[in-house]
Amino acid sequence: MFDEPIRVMFIYWGRRGLTQFAMEAMSAALKNNRLSPTISVSRQNESFTRFQSFGSHVFPVDTFSRSPGAVTQAWQVPAIRKRFFKRLQRDRTQVVIELMPRRLTDGERSGDRLFLHLQVLSSVFLLMCPALGGVLRGWLGGGIGLIVGWMVRTWMRRSMGLRGANPNDGFFIRMRERANGARRGVLDAVIENVRHRQFNREQCIAITRAWDETGQRLARITSQEEKRALINALDAKVKRISYGQYD
Repeated sequence: MFDEPIRVMFIYWGRRGLTQFAMEAMSAALKNNRLSPTISVSRQNESFTRFQSFGSHVFPVDTFSRSPGAVTQAWQVPAIRKRFFKRLQRDRTQVVIELMPRRLTDGERSGDRLFLHLQVLSSVFLLMCPALGGVLRGWLGGGIGLIVGWMVRTWMRRSMGLRGANPNDGFFIRMRERANGARRGVLDAVIENVRHRQFNREQCIAITRAWDETGQRLARITSQEEKRALINALDAKVKRISYGQYD
């Protein structure tokens, strides 16, 4: 009945979150003699070396190691797409299965772009204000401009919900503040309205609880593999809560 295996391409371009699931799906597919699987993964995935154990069944792509890369390296997207479709044609792929979380809506993508642009703009103010002040009033104007630029940048970052130097920790700090009843910043509210998806207090409490529980469990274990699995599980849980899915 089955003359030849079905040629399947799995896609997982995430950096973390569903890595273990993608590994297990690919391993199971390789054991099924009715399937001829390939998996396309990001070289920036935190466990990319583990995927390399699949040998020629892996099709790696370069994505982005940090969120700003989606803006600064957007020129690479056409080349990635071209290579990807060439591989599909070469393998005569019959089925493509995405293992990534749900696709972002247009509003969510617009909100993410606005978030990145506002981050860049806050840094532009920090550089532009002292330069403009120096041109208008010399050293005194430059000093005043530096203070003004720093104040504008600080306000913008706090208003957007950014806390601390580490964006990941900063997100959970902000979730804790909102879980405790803090109001949204002006820019925070604008971004959420553009995304058409607002965090309510119940979500903030659930995310904060998940973060605290994960921190307690991380403190009790020493295995790097177990720590990575816990962090991946936290990432996946936060996504579910953000989309309104509660355990």
